[in-house]
Amino acid sequence: MSTVVFESNPRSREVLGDLLSSCGLKNVLSTGNSSRFLHLLAEQGSALRLIILSSQPGEEVSVRLSQAIEQRPELAAIPVLFLTDSLFIGNRRRAELSRNTLRVDQFLERPFGPEKLKLAIDEASRVRARSRDVILNLSVEPNFTLNETLFEFDANFHWREIITVSSPKQLTEQMQKFSWRVGAVFVDPNWRSTNARSVVQELRRTTLGARTLFALMGKSPEETHDYRDICEFFFARSTREEVWSESDCLSLLERTSQRLIQNEPVRGAVQRARELLREKNLKSARGTLQKALKLDSERVEVLELLGRIEEQANSPRLARQYFEKAIAVNPCAPLGYLRLLSGLTEGTQRKALLIQSEKYCPKHPQLREQFKAVREAFG
Repeated sequence: MSTVVFESNPRSREVLGDLLSSCGLKNVLSTGNSSRFLHLLAEQGSALRLIILSSQPGEEVSVRLSQAIEQRPELAAIPVLFLTDSLFIGNRRRAELSRNTLRVDQFLERPFGPEKLKLAIDEASRVRARSRDVILNLSVEPNFTLNETLFEFDANFHWREIITVSSPKQLTEQMQKFSWRVGAVFVDPNWRSTNARSVVQELRRTTLGARTLFALMGKSPEETHDYRDICEFFFARSTREEVWSESDCLSLLERTSQRLIQNEPVRGAVQRARELLREKNLKSARGTLQKALKLDSERVEVLELLGRIEEQANSPRLARQYFEKAIAVNPCAPLGYLRLLSGLTEGTQRKALLIQSEKYCPKHPQLREQFKAVREAFG
């Protein structure tokens, strides 16, 4: 994940870079040239996490760059933080922003330290997340359709539209139509077709898809395993009835809004942890992931990374706990089985895992040989 910064003052660029580093942002790209800044935005693509515009007294270039960002649809999902002085921003500029004539999600007035900067970054991400107010619902059955009247259910997040589509083609069309406004895609597990699965995979590879939550809805892991490896998370129904109740819908929408707001910080934490692991800094990587786990206790990739860290730290008991939770959240998580079967389990527990992996993992052809080798090695 990367952060692109515009700051015309070389000394201020250096200081801001140090502050961002102390906030945990590693891949920071800074420039004082407006053309170079716009080029960096285009170059980063789906890796872009945050845009920071810093304006010095008397400058208008950051304002023009903010207007240029507004004209680029591919940047619509990226939070923008505006750094400036209180005298420069003034009431007039705030009024312009309130009318959406400029593209800024959060202000931060100088002077500030790491704590204020981190709070401003988080708030900018939350503000931008709330603007993703459309849900697409890929559903094969009419009675699986969400209650489309439940848009505004709390004071913190407002879903404006919930649109049900009945085919993968319609899903792609609506994704293109609403673009960055799509916050989540709900998938009916009855869509057990190669075509629908491939469409979800392709959408996830796009810039917008990489920032969209793909939620799988069903009553049990057996019902949902066809998609669980390509969806971010899934929601089990709270009842065994075929028709969703109003409380089911409210719970689903509320958890989705929470996940959407938490998604960017967790994705950033995973990226930082991977960088720290490449540097062999297990302690810092562990701390970063544990903070992410507090935001989202069911993120499989966080659990798997923590398991690998504990393996490298020679803590097999903790490693086993993380991998077991990963496959409890997602029974189709192949890494969890591979690591647990590679020395972390034995006896009847190992046999039960082999049976479970046989049940859920045939849907991962690329891993069949690895599972076969593990089975042969352990009998």
